[in-house]
Amino acid sequence: MYPNPTSENLTITLENNVALENVNFYNTLGQLVKTSNTTTTNISELAKGNYFVEVITKQGKATKTIVIK
Repeated sequence: MYPNPTSENLTITLENNVALENVNFYNTLGQLVKTSNTTTTNISELAKGNYFVEVITKQGKATKTIVIK
């Protein structure tokens, strides 16, 4: 995921044979605040702060932390 920190767009890169299913954005309280199904997501409408990004593929899921400035 890059760039981190960001204020406009977040881009997710995956291995060649991995297909993206869904991307969920959670605030620090664990509340779902945004979902996406593309590798580049505009996050400019989200408030500044830390977020957890859950990337879901057919091979599994991973969670990373991002900072929105």
